[in-house]
Amino acid sequence: MGYMLVQLIAVLLLPVGVFRFARIWVEDRAASYAALGSVFLGALAFLVYQAGQLGDCRFRGLYLNALPYFYEWLTEASGRSLVKGLAVSLAAAAAHHVTLIFGVVLFAGPVLWIALLDARDERVSGSVGGVFSRAAVFGVVVLGA
Repeated sequence: MGYMLVQLIAVLLLPVGVFRFARIWVEDRAASYAALGSVFLGALAFLVYQAGQLGDCRFRGLYLNALPYFYEWLTEASGRSLVKGLAVSLAAAAAHHVTLIFGVVLFAGPVLWIALLDARDERVSGSVGGVFSRAAVFGVVVLGA
C-alpha cells in the first residue's frame, strides 16, 4: 500500500510539473493542454505498471517542478526561487541520481537557453552575464550537494 501511495503521488506530480515547465515556453492555455496530454503517456504507463520504476517517476515529477524555479532564479535573481529550486532539484537527485545527469542536459539546458534569449531581448530584468553567473552558482551548489 505504501508503494502504491508513493507511486500515485509521483504520477500526480507529473502533470503539475509539465504545466509549470510548459509555462516557461507557452501561454497558460497551451500549457494546460500539455499537462492534460502528459496523463496519457504510454511510457508513463509502462514505467508505472509494468516496470515499477518508482525512482524514475518521482524524478520526472520533481525535476519538472524544479525547473520553473531555476528559470525564475536565472531571470529575476530571486533568492526564494534559488532555495526552492535547489530543494526540489536535490530531492529529484535523491529520487534517481543517474537520471539527473541526463535531465540537466535535456531539460535544464533549454531552460538556460530561453533565459539567455529573454535576457538578450530584454524581456526579463536580468542581463546575459547575470544569467550565466546565476546558472554557475546553481550548478555548483547542486553538484556540491
